[in-house]
Amino acid sequence: MTCAISVAVLVLGCCVPRSAAAREPDPASRGAVEKHALILRVSPFGQAALRRAIDLALAKLAGPECSSVYEDFTLQNGVTPRRILEGLGMTPSELLESLVFIEGSWDRVCRMGRAALTTAPGSRVIHVCPGFAQLQLRDPERSANLIIHESLHALGLGEDPPSSSEITHRVERRCWKAASLVAK
Repeated sequence: MTCAISVAVLVLGCCVPRSAAAREPDPASRGAVEKHALILRVSPFGQAALRRAIDLALAKLAGPECSSVYEDFTLQNGVTPRRILEGLGMTPSELLESLVFIEGSWDRVCRMGRAALTTAPGSRVIHVCPGFAQLQLRDPERSANLIIHESLHALGLGEDPPSSSEITHRVERRCWKAASLVAK
């Protein structure tokens, strides 16, 4: 048992980036735990693309116009995604960082080539389709908008109606100004 614990400590110690291990915590944030979305079984290239998309989505959501997209839809139970967020005591940014992204090449919709990300309404597990990393490189804005789109599904928004393209277009309309501000 002691040997197993020693191996676990050794393995975990090897996985901590030197910059993170050597960094002195900010006195203002002592006790606060910085949360990041969990990314599982995604290639390092895919992880980097996903993190860039999440970071751009977070920057977009910092603007009030973009974050109001959570008020634009009504869920089957008659409430908005914003109400669900409020009930969870979360902001849209905190929601994004609470999502779990997992390699999704086995997902039926991913295999059909019709999506870059997929999830089921109410699930915080987002399947990352094989083409997402390339999409993020070609069109960073769209990849960030798709992260926000999937976060709406994570709060319970279904499709048909509204269609997938309608959800994405609404996110694009709400978040375009934020994108231009981020680029400056």
